[in-house]
Amino acid sequence: MEQVTETQAVACPHCGDTSTIPVPTADVDLQVRPYVAAFGEYRTIDCANDHTFWVYFC
Repeated sequence: MEQVTETQAVACPHCGDTSTIPVPTADVDLQVRPYVAAFGEYRTIDCANDHTFWVYFC
């Protein structure tokens, strides 16, 4: 099981609402996308306005 101790804020690409997500390391580069890709490590996020988006860890 992955232990997560860091969080980062990301903005919804649809409305700009900010969500805080756990990240695997503090220096990870986050890529926010309004759609899912076929590969890569990511988290699916639902913002407070019921928009779904994906955050990829690079």
